[in-house]
Amino acid sequence: MTSYEAQAALDDIRRLQEHTGDAYVHHGFSRSYVLMTAVTLFVELSSFDLPHPWSTATLALGVVLLAGTLIAQERRAPVRRRHSGRELLLYAVASAVLMLVYLASLATTRAAGLPAPHTVAATAVALASLAGARFTRPLLAAIVRRDSRNV
Repeated sequence: MTSYEAQAALDDIRRLQEHTGDAYVHHGFSRSYVLMTAVTLFVELSSFDLPHPWSTATLALGVVLLAGTLIAQERRAPVRRRHSGRELLLYAVASAVLMLVYLASLATTRAAGLPAPHTVAATAVALASLAGARFTRPLLAAIVRRDSRNV
């Protein structure tokens, strides 16, 4: 094998790693999964406004929706890869931001005296998750691209 052939093989590997990362991000942020995540967040967080037996049933429904979405997303993924520490940090920060949106909107709704404060706050979180996906996707793509170069 000549040095040119070796370099060409390495270039092919890098190019394929970039395609793998792009496919991973594209699949994870597909419209159906982003919408299902927003619906799941709404169902789970708004369940606290319902009376006792219905709140438990709705919360259980939200957990089933979340598990089903995650299982479908993993099973249908065109590529499989391990999450890096940076990716997990991004997911943790995004989750913390959504929780802050929930708590802030819940406090605002209660202070305003509106009925069904958890439902209003859940709506704010679902909309924030839809809007946040537009900002999180490029960040995740940059992290995946950077991690694939460092391998």
